Amino acid sequence: PQDVLNGPYIKFLDFHNMSVAGKKIMLHQSIVAFLEAVFSDRVVAMQSLLFKYGSQQATHQDFAYVVSEKPSHLAAAWIAMEDV
Repeated sequence: PQDVLNGPYIKFLDFHNMSVAGKKIMLHQSIVAFLEAVFSDRVVAMQSLLFKYGSQQATHQDFAYVVSEKPSHLAAAWIAMEDV
């Protein structure tokens, strides 16, 4: 229902699969180039989350939920989707 989709705790998992703009943001050249320089390896995008409202999550670790072949090569980027 529309009222549920507008709720404060809704998140869209793998938004890049539903949105060309989401995919372009996820694969932005600045992010990709930075991570390739850090890891000296090709970067693979594997998950995206979109929150309409900030999740206000406490400090946490994602490696238990987002499994990487090389755990030391897992990185996350946060991109504000509003003018702050």
